[in-house]
Amino acid sequence: MPVGNPALYFLLHNMEWLTENTWIISDTHFFHKNIIAHADRPIYHNEMMISNWIQRISPKDNVLHLGDVTLGPKRRVRLLKELLPGNKYLVNGNHDSRRTMNKLLDFNVFPERDKPLFKKFRGFLLIFSHVPIYKIKHPLTYNLHGHIHQHKSPTANHINMCVEVRGYKPWRLSEILDEIEEKS
Repeated sequence: MPVGNPALYFLLHNMEWLTENTWIISDTHFFHKNIIAHADRPIYHNEMMISNWIQRISPKDNVLHLGDVTLGPKRRVRLLKELLPGNKYLVNGNHDSRRTMNKLLDFNVFPERDKPLFKKFRGFLLIFSHVPIYKIKHPLTYNLHGHIHQHKSPTANHINMCVEVRGYKPWRLSEILDEIEEKS
């Protein structure tokens, strides 16, 4: 075992928390001033995402956020810790601060930016990343990603999990796997 936090090592290498019942979401950008114009969001998008999160996720559920959680003032960000239930895990996005996610929001943050997670489900290899992974060659490999907001994913083996294309709500991994099976 490498030197460091044993709990983090366990978290990264066993990933027992990542199951078909895990909720997936990306690019919430809570309280980001410019996101309405940048991603063509409704003015009430923060309230809608918080409400959808609360309606779908219980305190015991696991949530994998694929990056870019928030870009707001710390006083508003602190509110999210109390508002958003679930055991939260984060694949770091380009706008995520490890300190903010860990300390203010209680996210379990994977240590290296731009490092995807890999796990097999139903015979498919799933890659979970913030930025799309462009070199997917195997037909049974799918990349669940964020970063591109309302834009189309690069290939049929990419699944955009950004809130703009997912109804501003988290989705169970089982729902995404059902979509993948319909395509295959």
